[in-house]
Amino acid sequence: MERIGKHTVKLNEGICVQEIRSCLLCNSEGVLLYQDLRDRLFDAPGIWHFLTCPRCGLVWLNPRPISEDIGKIYATYHTHFVKSRKSRMASLRKKIKYTLLAAVFGYDDLLEWKGSKWIGRILSLLTPLKEMERLSIMCLEGSRKGRLLDVGYGSGFFLSTMQDLGWEVLGIEPDVQAANIAKEQFKVPVIVSTLEEVRLPASSFDAITMNHVIEHVPDPLGVLKECQRLLKPNGILVVTTPNFGSLGHRLFRQRWRGLEVPRHFYLFRTRTMLMIAEKAGFFVKSLTTSARFARGMFVASLFPSLEKRRNKPRVRYILHLFGLGFYALEAFIRYSLAPNIGEELVLIAEPRKEGKCLYISR
Repeated sequence: MERIGKHTVKLNEGICVQEIRSCLLCNSEGVLLYQDLRDRLFDAPGIWHFLTCPRCGLVWLNPRPISEDIGKIYATYHTHFVKSRKSRMASLRKKIKYTLLAAVFGYDDLLEWKGSKWIGRILSLLTPLKEMERLSIMCLEGSRKGRLLDVGYGSGFFLSTMQDLGWEVLGIEPDVQAANIAKEQFKVPVIVSTLEEVRLPASSFDAITMNHVIEHVPDPLGVLKECQRLLKPNGILVVTTPNFGSLGHRLFRQRWRGLEVPRHFYLFRTRTMLMIAEKAGFFVKSLTTSARFARGMFVASLFPSLEKRRNKPRVRYILHLFGLGFYALEAFIRYSLAPNIGEELVLIAEPRKEGKCLYISR
């Protein structure tokens, strides 16, 4: 055990960790929420706990790996492996996707013939399909095309898609293995670093996206402040992250897939996501939830070992059998009764201009 700054560093089954007892947002002392948790998904070592803030409700991992040892908890992570998408079904899904993007989201150059726009509008009446495709492009409409920075983009598939759609893209990814996949397989420009370390020029991006990244970083407030610095005055930030207030968490508690011990350092609900965005200098245009991952969350919460065998036909059948019903239930509750119940938070924000009112959540 040794002292680094104000933190005491100790070993947790070969991983150097430090205690984080104060809330990032309001500095209140955290109280124990869950204890003695292990990685049920990718077998990272260690015994972990979650604390929660009694004042604002933020949830965080304690103890937490020090920065030098974070790589040890990602040794077998899913971004190190890319599934093949060369199949007839993949081709069909791509055609459906592009038809919707052209008809509803402003990517008119994807139209193959005039009638396809009407097909896209008909498909958009299927709300779950429309939502899924909107989130697959991180809610970025074609009218906004410009410079896009994706933070923590994983293996690069999203950036490759947006590049094909006409965006000028750049990715920031600290994981060397994931970055190599992005460079070699998807041919997208990447910087192997963290956002805070690379120090890109201010006001240089029209859009910044963080798709299930903010929960992984040791200082999410600092990352959001850096995003605010990098965005142009009319730029847009889109963040998705697991929703701690979701139906799945209420049902499964410490077995909920969204905890993802020990890689998720912070977990947000609607209130705390709003607080951190405003504290970082953003005006929140929209803060909603989505049920798109409800099926996968449900099954992985029940059977975490299936996460490693999802490509087997029998496993796919089990995934559909157990998950589709829960997805339908959550989607129904979200659309008709409780809009904040979805498994995923979706934040859309822009740099706050002087005198502009803050977002008021319902």
